[in-house]
Amino acid sequence: DEESAFFDDNPLRARLLWALVKVQLDDSQDKGEAITTCELIFNLDPNNAEIAAPAADGLIPLYEEVEAWDKLASILKHQSDWCETSEGRVALWSKVGRLEDEILERPDSAIDSYQKVLEEKPDQVEALDALQRLYQQRERFDDLIELLVRRVDLCEEREERFDLWLRIASLQHDEIGDAEEAIVAYQS
Repeated sequence: DEESAFFDDNPLRARLLWALVKVQLDDSQDKGEAITTCELIFNLDPNNAEIAAPAADGLIPLYEEVEAWDKLASILKHQSDWCETSEGRVALWSKVGRLEDEILERPDSAIDSYQKVLEEKPDQVEALDALQRLYQQRERFDDLIELLVRRVDLCEEREERFDLWLRIASLQHDEIGDAEEAIVAYQS
């Protein structure tokens, strides 16, 4: 039963596997073995931050080095679940958004990631800019208008507010086909 106790003791297994990762990283130029072992550690208990978070921290630079972008995005999402600070979650979701947008070319997933950034920090400029571009690209004009109205509320400069209202009016008229809402926006 000592043997079965070993296999049930995830923290002990994780410590032993970490020793193996260190050997693999020291003795090999091939990062594949270290990645496999780190993934094994992570999968011992992916919902247990005590075990999975150090594995995720180890996997991030390895995934970046071998350009395993999809796996990197997935591990960053897991990290956001454990992250205790709003700033940390903003940084993680921003990185996921950039990966999904610029590298993985998954605009709908990027939109979801940037929306999570704005849940944490409603005035985060990078997320607002990215969403504005992605909504335009995906022809999600109702979402784009809502975002532009949000930017009007955040904007302090009169000229910039005016330009935003003109853009909203133009979208209402040209893309949505709602002349009445376009007039309301022009009057704002």
